[in-house]
Amino acid sequence: MYKNVHAIVLSSERVFEKDKRLSLFTREKGRLFAVAKGAARPGARLGPATESGVESCFRLWMETDSPFARVTGGAVVTSFPNVRKEWTRMSTAHYFCEWMGQLTALLHPHPEKYELLHRALGALETADVTCTRMAFLIQFLEKAGYRVEKDVFGSGYDIQWRFWVENLKSWNFDPGFYLPGLKNSACHLEEQLLKFVTPLLARPLKALVHEKKLHHYRKTVIGYR
Repeated sequence: MYKNVHAIVLSSERVFEKDKRLSLFTREKGRLFAVAKGAARPGARLGPATESGVESCFRLWMETDSPFARVTGGAVVTSFPNVRKEWTRMSTAHYFCEWMGQLTALLHPHPEKYELLHRALGALETADVTCTRMAFLIQFLEKAGYRVEKDVFGSGYDIQWRFWVENLKSWNFDPGFYLPGLKNSACHLEEQLLKFVTPLLARPLKALVHEKKLHHYRKTVIGYR
Protein backbone atom coordinates (compact mmCIF):
# COMPACT_ATOMS: atom_id res chain seq x y z
CA MET A 1 0.00 0.00 0.00
CA TYR A 2 1.05 3.61 -0.45
CA LYS A 3 2.17 5.73 2.49
CA ASN A 4 3.05 9.42 2.63
CA VAL A 5 5.76 10.14 5.19
CA HIS A 6 8.08 12.87 6.40
CA ALA A 7 11.57 11.45 6.70
CA ILE A 8 15.15 12.37 7.50
CA VAL A 9 17.58 10.42 5.33
CA LEU A 10 19.97 8.70 7.73
CA SER A 11 22.12 7.18 5.00
CA SER A 12 22.15 6.95 1.22
CA GLU A 13 24.09 4.31 -0.70
CA ARG A 14 24.37 3.94 -4.45
CA VAL A 15 23.41 0.50 -5.80
CA PHE A 16 23.16 -0.91 -9.34
CA GLU A 17 24.67 2.29 -10.83
CA LYS A 18 21.39 4.21 -11.05
CA ASP A 19 19.56 3.43 -7.80
CA LYS A 20 19.94 4.38 -4.14
CA ARG A 21 19.38 2.33 -1.01
CA LEU A 22 18.18 4.53 1.84
CA SER A 23 17.87 4.30 5.59
CA LEU A 24 15.05 6.60 6.67
CA PHE A 25 13.80 7.80 10.01
CA THR A 26 10.18 8.77 9.48
CA ARG A 27 7.82 10.61 11.75
CA GLU A 28 4.92 8.31 10.89
CA LYS A 29 6.48 4.82 10.69
CA GLY A 30 9.80 5.07 12.54
CA ARG A 31 13.00 3.76 10.98
CA LEU A 32 12.83 1.77 7.75
CA PHE A 33 14.75 0.98 4.56
CA ALA A 34 13.80 2.08 1.07
CA VAL A 35 15.02 1.83 -2.52
CA ALA A 36 14.81 4.87 -4.79
CA LYS A 37 14.94 3.69 -8.40
CA GLY A 38 16.92 5.96 -10.71
CA ALA A 39 17.78 8.43 -7.92
CA ALA A 40 21.54 8.10 -8.58
CA ARG A 41 21.31 9.22 -12.20
CA PRO A 42 22.67 12.71 -13.00
CA GLY A 43 19.83 15.21 -12.79
CA ALA A 44 17.39 12.69 -11.29
CA ARG A 45 14.28 14.29 -9.82
CA LEU A 46 14.65 12.29 -6.59
CA GLY A 47 18.39 12.94 -6.32
CA PRO A 48 18.34 15.93 -3.91
CA ALA A 49 15.61 14.39 -1.75
CA THR A 50 17.62 11.21 -1.19
CA GLU A 51 20.86 12.77 0.05
CA SER A 52 22.04 11.88 3.56
CA GLY A 53 21.04 14.41 6.23
CA VAL A 54 18.15 15.89 4.21
CA GLU A 55 14.55 16.08 5.41
CA SER A 56 12.12 15.08 2.65
CA CYS A 57 8.52 14.08 2.13
CA PHE A 58 8.21 10.71 0.37
CA ARG A 59 5.49 8.60 -1.14
CA LEU A 60 6.33 4.98 -0.38
CA TRP A 61 5.02 1.64 -1.51
CA MET A 62 5.34 -0.89 1.32
CA GLU A 63 3.71 -4.02 2.63
CA THR A 64 1.99 -3.88 6.00
CA ASP A 65 4.48 -4.33 8.86
CA SER A 66 7.43 -4.55 6.47
CA PRO A 67 10.55 -2.45 7.14
CA PHE A 68 11.29 -2.32 3.39
CA ALA A 69 9.75 0.14 0.97
CA ARG A 70 10.06 1.56 -2.52
CA VAL A 71 10.15 5.30 -3.11
CA THR A 72 7.64 6.32 -5.76
CA GLY A 73 7.88 10.09 -5.30
CA GLY A 74 9.30 12.74 -3.07
CA ALA A 75 10.59 16.24 -2.58
CA VAL A 76 13.00 18.09 -0.30
CA VAL A 77 11.51 19.78 2.77
CA THR A 78 14.78 21.23 4.02
CA SER A 79 18.37 20.41 3.12
CA PHE A 80 20.03 22.31 6.02
CA PRO A 81 22.29 24.13 3.51
CA ASN A 82 24.61 25.83 6.00
CA VAL A 83 25.57 22.45 7.49
CA ARG A 84 27.06 21.46 4.14
CA LYS A 85 29.35 24.48 3.97
CA GLU A 86 31.62 23.38 6.82
CA TRP A 87 33.28 20.00 7.34
CA THR A 88 32.85 19.85 11.14
CA ARG A 89 29.12 20.57 10.86
CA MET A 90 28.61 18.04 8.08
CA SER A 91 30.51 15.29 9.88
CA THR A 92 28.47 15.97 13.02
CA ALA A 93 25.25 15.72 11.00
CA HIS A 94 26.36 12.27 9.75
CA TYR A 95 27.23 11.39 13.35
CA PHE A 96 23.68 12.24 14.49
CA CYS A 97 22.12 10.27 11.64
CA GLU A 98 24.27 7.19 12.25
CA TRP A 99 23.57 7.37 15.98
CA MET A 100 19.83 7.44 15.30
CA GLY A 101 20.17 4.59 12.83
CA GLN A 102 21.93 2.28 15.27
CA LEU A 103 19.95 3.12 18.39
CA THR A 104 16.35 3.11 17.15
CA ALA A 105 14.25 0.06 16.36
CA LEU A 106 12.73 -0.64 12.96
CA LEU A 107 9.08 0.35 12.51
CA HIS A 108 8.87 1.91 15.95
CA PRO A 109 7.47 5.45 15.55
CA HIS A 110 8.88 7.97 17.99
CA PRO A 111 7.85 11.53 17.04
CA GLU A 112 9.87 13.02 19.91
CA LYS A 113 13.11 11.48 18.62
CA TYR A 114 12.25 12.62 15.10
CA GLU A 115 11.78 16.19 16.32
CA LEU A 116 15.01 15.95 18.33
CA LEU A 117 17.01 14.95 15.23
CA HIS A 118 15.31 17.64 13.16
CA ARG A 119 16.06 20.30 15.77
CA ALA A 120 19.68 19.15 16.14
CA LEU A 121 20.30 19.36 12.38
CA GLY A 122 18.69 22.79 12.33
CA ALA A 123 20.81 23.98 15.25
CA LEU A 124 23.96 22.79 13.46
CA GLU A 125 23.41 25.45 10.80
CA THR A 126 24.36 28.30 13.13
CA ALA A 127 24.93 27.13 16.71
CA ASP A 128 28.15 25.99 18.38
CA VAL A 129 28.96 22.45 17.21
CA THR A 130 30.18 21.19 20.60
CA CYS A 131 27.06 22.40 22.39
CA THR A 132 24.77 20.99 19.71
CA ARG A 133 26.44 17.57 19.95
CA MET A 134 26.02 17.46 23.70
CA ALA A 135 22.43 18.70 23.58
CA PHE A 136 21.51 15.98 21.09
CA LEU A 137 23.26 13.10 22.88
CA ILE A 138 21.93 13.96 26.34
CA GLN A 139 18.36 14.45 25.17
CA PHE A 140 18.42 11.29 23.06
CA LEU A 141 19.44 9.17 26.07
CA GLU A 142 16.73 10.72 28.21
CA LYS A 143 14.09 10.04 25.56
CA ALA A 144 15.41 6.44 25.41
CA GLY A 145 14.63 6.10 29.12
CA TYR A 146 18.07 6.55 30.68
CA ARG A 147 18.81 8.82 33.63
CA VAL A 148 21.83 10.81 32.53
CA GLU A 149 22.79 11.95 36.02
CA LYS A 150 22.81 8.48 37.60
CA ASP A 151 23.18 6.01 34.73
CA VAL A 152 25.94 7.79 32.80
CA PHE A 153 27.85 10.26 34.96
CA GLY A 154 27.28 8.93 38.47
CA SER A 155 29.33 10.62 41.18
CA GLY A 156 31.33 12.62 38.62
CA TYR A 157 28.28 14.73 37.77
CA ASP A 158 28.79 17.81 39.96
CA ILE A 159 26.68 20.94 40.28
CA GLN A 160 28.61 22.83 37.56
CA TRP A 161 28.02 20.11 35.01
CA ARG A 162 24.37 19.91 36.06
CA PHE A 163 23.92 23.64 35.52
CA TRP A 164 25.46 23.47 32.05
CA VAL A 165 23.61 20.32 31.00
CA GLU A 166 20.24 21.75 32.03
CA ASN A 167 20.85 24.65 29.66
CA LEU A 168 21.82 22.28 26.86
CA LYS A 169 18.59 20.34 27.39
CA SER A 170 16.64 23.53 26.81
CA TRP A 171 18.81 24.39 23.74
CA ASN A 172 20.17 27.44 25.54
CA PHE A 173 23.60 28.04 24.01
CA ASP A 174 24.05 31.55 25.40
CA PRO A 175 27.80 31.96 26.09
CA GLY A 176 26.83 33.70 29.30
CA PHE A 177 25.91 30.30 30.70
CA TYR A 178 29.36 28.81 30.12
CA LEU A 179 31.39 28.39 33.27
CA PRO A 180 35.21 28.78 33.04
CA GLY A 181 36.76 25.80 31.30
CA LEU A 182 33.45 23.95 31.06
CA LYS A 183 33.09 23.94 27.29
CA ASN A 184 36.71 22.82 26.84
CA SER A 185 35.94 19.78 28.99
CA ALA A 186 32.85 18.83 26.97
CA CYS A 187 34.85 16.23 25.01
CA HIS A 188 35.38 14.35 28.28
CA LEU A 189 31.64 14.41 28.91
CA GLU A 190 31.01 13.05 25.42
CA GLU A 191 33.55 10.28 25.99
CA GLN A 192 31.58 9.20 29.05
CA LEU A 193 28.37 9.14 27.04
CA LEU A 194 29.98 7.08 24.27
CA LYS A 195 31.52 4.66 26.76
CA PHE A 196 28.07 4.10 28.23
CA VAL A 197 26.44 3.57 24.82
CA THR A 198 29.18 1.47 23.14
CA PRO A 199 27.83 -1.91 24.39
CA LEU A 200 24.50 -1.07 22.73
CA LEU A 201 26.03 -0.46 19.29
CA ALA A 202 26.13 -3.18 16.65
CA ARG A 203 29.35 -1.67 15.26
CA PRO A 204 31.53 1.42 15.83
CA LEU A 205 30.12 4.70 14.57
CA LYS A 206 31.85 5.24 11.21
CA ALA A 207 31.28 8.98 11.27
CA LEU A 208 33.12 9.24 14.59
CA VAL A 209 35.99 7.01 13.41
CA HIS A 210 36.47 9.06 10.23
CA GLU A 211 36.27 12.30 12.20
CA LYS A 212 39.05 11.22 14.55
CA LYS A 213 41.27 10.05 11.67
CA LEU A 214 40.88 13.35 9.86
CA HIS A 215 41.60 15.34 13.02
CA HIS A 216 44.76 13.27 13.49
CA TYR A 217 45.81 13.83 9.87
CA ARG A 218 45.23 17.58 10.03
CA LYS A 219 47.19 17.83 13.27
CA THR A 220 50.17 15.59 12.48
CA VAL A 221 50.58 15.94 8.71
CA ILE A 222 49.58 19.48 7.83
CA GLY A 223 50.05 21.06 11.25
CA TYR A 224 46.41 22.18 11.70
CA ARG A 225 45.41 22.91 15.30
